[in-house]
Amino acid sequence: MKNSKMKLTKRIMALLIAVMMVVAMCVPAFASETTDKNTFTLPVSIQTQVMNGKVIRAADVTLNEGDTALDALKKLYPAETETKETISGVEYHYLGDLKWYQTSYTFDGVTYTSNYIPAIKMPGHSQNNRFFGDNGTGSSDPIALKGKYKYLSKLNATETKLGLAKNSTFNNQIHATDWLSEKDYNNYSGWMLLINGNTNNNGVDTVLTKDSGSVCLAFSMMTGLDLGQTGYIKNSEGEWTQVNPW
Repeated sequence: MKNSKMKLTKRIMALLIAVMMVVAMCVPAFASETTDKNTFTLPVSIQTQVMNGKVIRAADVTLNEGDTALDALKKLYPAETETKETISGVEYHYLGDLKWYQTSYTFDGVTYTSNYIPAIKMPGHSQNNRFFGDNGTGSSDPIALKGKYKYLSKLNATETKLGLAKNSTFNNQIHATDWLSEKDYNNYSGWMLLINGNTNNNGVDTVLTKDSGSVCLAFSMMTGLDLGQTGYIKNSEGEWTQVNPW
């Protein structure tokens, strides 16, 4: 009788141990499943199609709920370390090809802070090594494709329509060696963020979701007109005027 009770006790203990092992294995699996529900993957890229037809960086990036477009761009450089430097009182952040800083503005007595990307690293890019010659003409520099700016005729037509002199929006300047910066070549050039193919006034602090589709930081020579986006340009009277995409 005693042996029977011992055998029964051992069987119960073995069963309990087995149940505990199953539960222990299920808990991490459940936790993983819960975490996965809070993550999503989007294609993220940085491109200079209107300058040289190239993509600087691109990858499918895994994001967490609450991540912004800047977080997504930073995740293109998982092996890099972020650095900082202060220039003229402005703290600039660097990571991989990225350069950004925080800017503040006040509206209705409330101060808002946002991140802004003024430039992307472009080794060799300088006043003596440009994608285009003056006023968007062809360049023989090593970095160039040797052709004129693809949308030059449309740019000139837009200037004329707004009562501006032909090529008056060009400044023909490179503002920082080894970088492609806002207002390089043209007074209306700069980096624009496209989410799911359109700007919609998106900034890099835009919070992403699994339905965001895609994230692309693209350089435009003319307020997004050459990216298929609506832009705004000052006319001859100095008034900001909406212009349809080219």
